[in-house]
Amino acid sequence: MEQQILESIYRDGFCVARKLLDVSWIDTINSQTDKLVPQRAHDLDHKYWTKDKIHLAPSLGVWWSQQIVEWDGVQQLNARLTETVGKIFQSPTIYVTDIISNEPGNKFVKPHIDTPYRFDRWHNETALLGIQCIVPLETFTKENGGTGIYPGSHLRDWVVKDSYRGLYNEEFVANCIQPEMSPGDVLIYNPRLLHSTMPNSTSKVRRALLSHITNSDMIPLLKQVDNIWLELENKH
Repeated sequence: MEQQILESIYRDGFCVARKLLDVSWIDTINSQTDKLVPQRAHDLDHKYWTKDKIHLAPSLGVWWSQQIVEWDGVQQLNARLTETVGKIFQSPTIYVTDIISNEPGNKFVKPHIDTPYRFDRWHNETALLGIQCIVPLETFTKENGGTGIYPGSHLRDWVVKDSYRGLYNEEFVANCIQPEMSPGDVLIYNPRLLHSTMPNSTSKVRRALLSHITNSDMIPLLKQVDNIWLELENKH
């Protein structure tokens, strides 16, 4: 199965791995969601808020939690993810793991690429320097804003600032798919793949765990430029 997943990632930019994870790990993680604390967010009007200002946000549309790598269930889950795709790297390591919450009424769409390619230093690199994994903590549907992905878009060059300005929104919406997934499934993709949280038209929050796997020597380099860590360091 691992080889088929990797072939799909290289060819299509992504793979939906069905029933890869033990659902009991998901249940354990869901039992701890009362501990989640927003660290970054977009409000319902699409304005971005950093941790030090998030208490001023009038609403939360999409938000990311604190790092949860030490949580029960997360360690087992990450071990399985690393076992599945880690052979890409000489020394596979989890870079970050957090939870994204897509709130009811959110209409936010912002197609983008992920770490490390969103940074200038690696933007033109063609080698696969990281793997992003999205783990549904409940069923993903179109109605609750299951992740949208643009198949094959990892083969194109996307200007990061243009994506943040919404210049790719129309093309993305016209070409994206939203795979329906259940707890235990994983969306595994090349961080160059254009993707986005999608509108949640239901009355319930939709949560997913995000884990990024890379080679160990990338981590100190990423921490020099990644605002997730720079914001934390500025607080000490």
